[in-house]
This record gives sequence, structure tokens and C-alpha cells, in this order.
Amino acid sequence: VFTLGNQKLLRGYSAILVLISAIIVGGHLYGFIAGDMMEGWFLSFITGVLFLITGSIYAFGWHKPPDPEIHIDSEKMEWKRPGWSSSFSWSKLARVDLNGKKLQATYAQTGLSDSIRIPILTNAETMKNLKSSLREACEEHEIPFDHK
Repeated sequence: VFTLGNQKLLRGYSAILVLISAIIVGGHLYGFIAGDMMEGWFLSFITGVLFLITGSIYAFGWHKPPDPEIHIDSEKMEWKRPGWSSSFSWSKLARVDLNGKKLQATYAQTGLSDSIRIPILTNAETMKNLKSSLREACEEHEIPFDHK
């Protein structure tokens, strides 16, 4: 099982969202206390509060969305993402290519190919382990494996 991706980008984006929404909400609270409210304050205040809550949930780690995973076993290679999954049976494959952050499988019978985009922030060690596992599985099933 290879867990792909990294939550650093989501946490950074959420922290920026929290800061910006705190400025918006703080500005409206200051205007309310000073008695100098803008005319259309309600919608931007509610939006700021909503973004503050949503950003806080991810920035402080109270909710972590599941990372995509690749499962490699003796029968198939399975790609699991939140919401959907797909699998490639080794017996139906003619070729497997790993080009950077893209895994492409070509079917033997039709010649059509299907690809999996690996998240950008997947670390180098995980990619190295994925490459060696794919190489071993392809050698076991006598499928050409190419990587760049």
C-alpha cells in the first residue's frame, strides 16, 4: 500500500484562509464597536465567519481528508481515491509506464491505455518504493515496465 500526496499544501492554504477571514471578521467587529458599520456588511461578515470555521478545521488538523492510495498485489493494482477507485488486473495489461508523476497502463487486448496522476507533493522515497514495487510486479507477470 502506497499512500500518495501530502497535506502541507492544504494546511498552508487553510492557514492563509484563516488569517484573511480573521481580518474580515475583525474589521466588521471593529466597525460595529466604533459605530461605523458599512451598508452591506452582513454577507461579507457571514462569509468571513464561514471561511474562518472552514479554514480552522483543516489548518488545526481537526479534519484530515483521506489521501489517495495505490494497492499492489499479485492479482491487480488498485487506485483508491476519496469518492472512487479503479483497478488494473495484471493478466489484462500489456505494458506499464511510470513517467514522472503519471502512471500509465496499456491493455493487451484493445491497446487502449488508462492513466493515474500521482499527486505533486508525493515524496521521493514513496515514488522510489512505488517504482521498485511496480518493477517487481511487472517482472513477475512478464509485463514490460518503463520509467523515466
